Amino acid sequence: MRLFKSGVLLAAALLLGGMALFGQTPTAEVNGTVLDSSGGTVPNAGVKVTNEDTNIVSDKTSNADGTFTIINLLPGNYMLSVEKGGFKTITLPVFTLDVNQILTEKLTMSVGSSAETVTVTAEGSLLQSSSAELGTTIAQTTVGQLPLNGRNFTELEIDQPGVTPISTAQSSTPGSSDGSMMGIPGTVTYKVS
Repeated sequence: MRLFKSGVLLAAALLLGGMALFGQTPTAEVNGTVLDSSGGTVPNAGVKVTNEDTNIVSDKTSNADGTFTIINLLPGNYMLSVEKGGFKTITLPVFTLDVNQILTEKLTMSVGSSAETVTVTAEGSLLQSSSAELGTTIAQTTVGQLPLNGRNFTELEIDQPGVTPISTAQSSTPGSSDGSMMGIPGTVTYKVS
């Protein structure tokens, strides 16, 4: 009986521990609202997001509120277009999505033929305004060119803008392993802020 209880507790712990992993996504998302020139919403507009590197197209239709959400986009370069009968087609310039990035756009359609295309030009890069999360993707070529001591992944973290190594132990100094034994023996594991 005691062995059965232990097994049930272990299974429950593994199940609950695994649930925390669902929040970790290697993908990105594009969402937004489609409006007409008077500021009213445009339902049933066709929204396409095309991966420029693989030519994979993800498409959705805006709902009754004119909003759309396209999820599970792999990191890469994308182009977004919106079309609806009676309106000119809108095309955004190519933009880059990184891991766990959410891009939110408000798109205004003009009355006209859908054969006509309005190309939106951005002054600067498109910003992620729907989340305060920070993240970055490190290109494979960059990783290959960095002189990483022992290929310790935590050294890549401290090269990113806004990342600062911190010390969590009373007697350690920044850049020391301060008791965490998750690194390769003889290397330093950074804890970052």
